[in-house]
Amino acid sequence: EYLLAHQLPVPEGICGNLFYQSTMRHLRRAFDELGLPFDGEAIWHEVSGRMRRHYLEDIEPKPFVAEYLDALRDAGVRMCVATASPKDLACAALARHGLHGYFEFITDESGIGLSKRDEEFFPRVADRLGVPMGDCMMFEDALYSIKTAKGAGIRVCAIEEESMRDDRAELMGLADRYVTGYAELLADGK
Repeated sequence: EYLLAHQLPVPEGICGNLFYQSTMRHLRRAFDELGLPFDGEAIWHEVSGRMRRHYLEDIEPKPFVAEYLDALRDAGVRMCVATASPKDLACAALARHGLHGYFEFITDESGIGLSKRDEEFFPRVADRLGVPMGDCMMFEDALYSIKTAKGAGIRVCAIEEESMRDDRAELMGLADRYVTGYAELLADGK
């Protein structure tokens, strides 16, 4: 979005890799390929403003997620959110849609002190939630995070995301379960 807003060409393959690397690494790569100077602080200020607007105005929950969260809550399942996105933005988006109250806590990478690429991230989240790792199930759409969670011993339900369709076969091979949406989980009663 930043590149397009500044009428800069989008390097081949950059969109498919957005879940694998940070936004700033992608922008650094794009600027390097274009031979343009990179002012990380100014760029981050604009990018974070765009992210904030999306979280506060545009991002919608996946269909049937509230109903699925209701079912989990009714079954006594303890839940949290552990996101790579800034916590304040995730909280704002969840609150805007009335989903904030389902979770015992919401944390981000800075709250854990590790990246979701670090296998120790997930044990720390499970410990904070007070749930043994073997009893945890992560619902995720980002391949890099699924790989890390599986490496840490967390069961994973991969939720299909349009931007990750090219990785569908790998996601299906890694995840304990792969679904196209929450309606599928509701229909199965799981």
